[in-house]
Amino acid sequence: MSDNYTKNLRKAIESATAIACKYQLDILASEHLLFGLIACEGSAASSLLSEFRFSKNMLLSELERTTLKGARKVTPKPTANTNAIFQLAINISARAGVGYVSTEHLLLAL
Repeated sequence: MSDNYTKNLRKAIESATAIACKYQLDILASEHLLFGLIACEGSAASSLLSEFRFSKNMLLSELERTTLKGARKVTPKPTANTNAIFQLAINISARAGVGYVSTEHLLLAL
């Protein structure tokens, strides 16, 4: 994780990783990042997603419906697309002229 990630972004990534682990997946994908953002209560991204009526329960329900559970315990690794999303979030933050990457940058990158 980058040193300039905020506490909330780190918390969101941890939640994303935890949900991927729950389904025993070996990848960390964009849908897991979205879950992590909404799960990070009090963050800018979570507040914005809530205004558009996204909720943890709604996303969990959708993940349950669309995710095939893996058969083993694994540590999820970011996909190439997920890594590109992280890089875009870093670029968005740099263009904004701030010295940190936070949940709102990741949401914009998604």
